Amino acid sequence: PERTLPQLPVRGGLPGVDVRQPLPHVLGDDFDHAGVDAPAAGLRTLAPGLSLDAPLTAPNPEALGLPAPKLPEVGVLAPVVQTVPVADLGVGPGL
Repeated sequence: PERTLPQLPVRGGLPGVDVRQPLPHVLGDDFDHAGVDAPAAGLRTLAPGLSLDAPLTAPNPEALGLPAPKLPEVGVLAPVVQTVPVADLGVGPGL
């Protein structure tokens, strides 16, 4: 059967951050700062899954329509992570 162990969706969010760091006299005589502003972003994931093929072939007309045995095939479905993070890096005078 296709997708024996289905991939389960998990939804969440990445937290936002607003950080400012003083940089004295780096960009001039004023007291400057560097800042990072990253708003919260949505996060969508799919857990790993498993796909298993039956240990029988398709019906064989030469064997009265009976399927023949074969080795089973297994496939692992990779996890998926989707997000669109946004960040703004800036420098300027004052805090």
